[in-house]
Amino acid sequence: MLDPGIRAIADAFDELHMLVSTEPALSHFIPATSTLISLARDARSGAPLALAVPNDRSLRIPTRELAERILAVVDKAPGPVGHEDAQTTKTMAILLNNLARAVVFAIIADYPDLMRH
Repeated sequence: MLDPGIRAIADAFDELHMLVSTEPALSHFIPATSTLISLARDARSGAPLALAVPNDRSLRIPTRELAERILAVVDKAPGPVGHEDAQTTKTMAILLNNLARAVVFAIIADYPDLMRH
C-alpha cells in the first residue's frame, strides 16, 4: 500500500507539472517537471528512485505571482512526520530533493522572502 505522504508528494508533482505546462512563462520548467512526473509514477509503483532532476540554477521564475503559485503547490508536498519506515522516508527524501532541484531553488534565488512564510 502506498504511503499517504508519498501519494501527496506525487499528486503535488502532477499539479506542478500541469501549472508549468499551462503557463507559457514557466515552459522552461517543463523538462524538470516531466522528470518529477516520471519519479512520481515510479514512487507510486514502488520502483527504485534516484536523483534525476538536473540542478539548473539558470532557470528563473519571471514574476512573484508565479513564484507564489508554484509555492502553493509545493506546500502540498509533505515531509516525513516520523511514523514512516526507513524505505518510505528515503523515497520521500529523494522526491523532495528532486522537487527542490526542479523549482524550489529558483524560488529561493529570485524571491527568498517567500521561503520565510
